[in-house]
Amino acid sequence: MRTSKAPKSLQVCLWTNIGRRSWKPTADHAILCAGRVFSYPVHLTWEFTSSSPIRSVFPLWLVYGTPMLILRSLWDGVGKGPVPPAVVYYTLRILMFSLSFVLEDWALHELVHSPRKRRLAVVLVASSYVTWTFQTHTFSNAVETILVLWSLVLVERIVEDKVGARVTRDLSLD
Repeated sequence: MRTSKAPKSLQVCLWTNIGRRSWKPTADHAILCAGRVFSYPVHLTWEFTSSSPIRSVFPLWLVYGTPMLILRSLWDGVGKGPVPPAVVYYTLRILMFSLSFVLEDWALHELVHSPRKRRLAVVLVASSYVTWTFQTHTFSNAVETILVLWSLVLVERIVEDKVGARVTRDLSLD
């Protein structure tokens, strides 16, 4: 019986979710923090180094720098030497998957009130190619999506509180 290597490589591709040959789209933001945390050789682009930079590293530090610092201290505690880049990459991917899975689904539960429609919304998002391809990567868009969803939740709660306060005030005047 002849076996093909294509299914195994496809499984690896799907498991790691590496659909592109270039590393840049998946690592451009995280690598800036990794250079500082792990002393990897990193070349900062003009966006960060010009006399009037158009981007800041600060938001990236909140999302990627903190987990890398925790990983570095745990790795140093174990005493295995320098952290391999693959460990950093997969740690961040697991983190982004977890954030996406927990925070996006939670926000959907907050935003969609009908249980039937909520189940449908969660299934649609969970089965979406965009969700699996982009929301679990270390893209800044993935973080921005989570922030936008939770901003919508916050706005909805503020509106509900105002409506609830208005109804309570109107009832107390009667």
